[in-house]
Amino acid sequence: MNSKEKRTVEQVRCLFSALGRLDVQILPQPPPCPDVLVEIDGKRIAVEATDYHGDEANHGGSALRKQEEKRAAAGQDTGSYVPLDPTPGLVKRIKEKVCKSYDLSKVEKAWLVIFASIPQIGAFTSTFLPTPALDCDKLSAETVSLLKKS
Repeated sequence: MNSKEKRTVEQVRCLFSALGRLDVQILPQPPPCPDVLVEIDGKRIAVEATDYHGDEANHGGSALRKQEEKRAAAGQDTGSYVPLDPTPGLVKRIKEKVCKSYDLSKVEKAWLVIFASIPQIGAFTSTFLPTPALDCDKLSAETVSLLKKS
């Protein structure tokens, strides 16, 4: 497993642990399958994972993440501002993922998981999501049609 696969497996393991489910098997999957396959209670869930970046609303990639990683590698302070409205960054992540084609032929369910506030040097600030500012109704209004199509 490469480092991205290891991190994804660990993030998904932490998610299921938070859901009170320690009895899962998590296996990385090659494209065109989603990132990992989770086996639980005799069922298979395909999980596509991605990271939230608040500054990524209308352009590709996170300039803040690149800057934070560069500063962290140099041993410099990585603190910075984060956008207060997380909706544009979340919508960007969802749009990018729903336009992809995945092989879901061997699973019962498919989940899209967006990880935020990642406790990793070079990623915490850029992935910080201010939950009090999250407007679930606004997010749903902007993404329900995208998710229904996918």
